[in-house]
Amino acid sequence: IMDQEKDIEIINEAALNTSENLKDGNEWIRQAISNSAGRRVVVLFCIIVITFTLLFLDWYNP
Repeated sequence: IMDQEKDIEIINEAALNTSENLKDGNEWIRQAISNSAGRRVVVLFCIIVITFTLLFLDWYNP
């Protein structure tokens, strides 16, 4: 019975560590999604500005 108690304690500690790791992982995923969305907006803005610049230069140059 003492061996089982030690095993149960080890399993309990492993479960608690796993829960903490999952919480940390979820937070990292949220941050990655947020950073990815910000980069996407910047890239889209640059593409739109470059497109309108090329259209203006094509219209301005006969």
